[in-house]
Amino acid sequence: IVMSDSFYVSLFSRYLKNNLISTVEHGAFRGLLALRKLDLSDNRIGCLSPEMFLDLGRLSKLNLSGNIFSTLSTGLFINLQDLRILTFGTETLFCDCQLKWLLRWAQQNSVRVGNDTVCVFPTHLHGLEFRNLREQQLKCGKALFSITV
Repeated sequence: IVMSDSFYVSLFSRYLKNNLISTVEHGAFRGLLALRKLDLSDNRIGCLSPEMFLDLGRLSKLNLSGNIFSTLSTGLFINLQDLRILTFGTETLFCDCQLKWLLRWAQQNSVRVGNDTVCVFPTHLHGLEFRNLREQQLKCGKALFSITV
């Protein structure tokens, strides 16, 4: 199938769910200026960067659930000015001080975090919805495990 450039520019949704995707290159969605919904759930993506989302300023819904990352780096969604719904639950989601930025960012930008985005670690936050957490709950402390020699 041959598609013209104008076809790509006018795409509104992209469903890439359950495709065994492990890496998304920088600028992978470049040129998809009208894209509103992107579903990358249930893949094997472990590393995310802001450059993945170049040209997706009109994206309003993003689903990253079911991948293998455990945290999201500060500023990850800087290119997503119109984002309103974000879901990122994983089997390894670690809700600690490194996600404080995300809680603040979601509140400041009116982004609703999906209710199926729940913390897995640390144990005292296990099963809690990320969107209902308070910044004080997202703590980093001493290592949970220590090795004595």
